[in-house]
Amino acid sequence: NSFGANYTSFQAPDIILKEKTGNGFSADDVAKVREDDNVKDVMTLMSVDVASQDRIYRFYVTDLHNAVNRLTLTKGDYPQGSIDLQKDIPVLAEENKGNFSSLGLGSKAELKTDVFSLFGIRQLSFVITGIIDSPLYNSVQKENANLEGLTQEEIENTYIDAVFYIDASMIPDTIDLSGMSFSTSSFLVQTDMYIVYKEKSELF
Repeated sequence: NSFGANYTSFQAPDIILKEKTGNGFSADDVAKVREDDNVKDVMTLMSVDVASQDRIYRFYVTDLHNAVNRLTLTKGDYPQGSIDLQKDIPVLAEENKGNFSSLGLGSKAELKTDVFSLFGIRQLSFVITGIIDSPLYNSVQKENANLEGLTQEEIENTYIDAVFYIDASMIPDTIDLSGMSFSTSSFLVQTDMYIVYKEKSELF
C-alpha cells in the first residue's frame, strides 16, 4: 500500500534498539549488527526525554541528513553554524499533527531542570529554525514520555509536548562549564540504534 511504500522509501527503522547501561552503542556494536546479511543500513543517535517545568521535551541529537529515518523539511531552514550553549541553540521541531504542541518558526523553548540532563547543563534555550516531518511520527496519537523514575501507569499517562532535533555536527568537541573544559562526548551517548532490513518480516 502507499503508506508502506512511503515508509520504506524514507528508510524508517524496522527495529529500534535502546541501550540501557549508560555507555551507549559503540562502533563495534554497529559492526556486529551489520554482520547480518539481511541488514540494509544502521545508524545510532542520542535521544532523551526531559521534563522542564510543565513541559516534557524529547531531544534527538543526530545527523539531520542521515539516509536512515530520512527527515523532510516542510518549513524554514536547517540549523547552521556551531552551537554556543550560552545562546539560543538552533533546532528543528517535529511537525504537529495533533499529537504535539504547536510551535512555529522562530519560537523559543526554555529547558530548566533540577538535573544535568542535556550537555550537562540545567538551563538551556532553543530556537526553532525549521519544521520537519519524520517517518516515526505519522499519526495524531500522543507519544508517551520515557522519564526515569516513572511507574508503568505514570508512563502511560505522561506525554511528550514537543520533539526537537539537534544537528550533531554542530556540537563542539568541548564545552566550558564553571570554568572547566569538558568533552561533549561524555554527555552525548548513542542511546538508540535504528536498523533497516532488506527483506521485511511479516512482523514489520
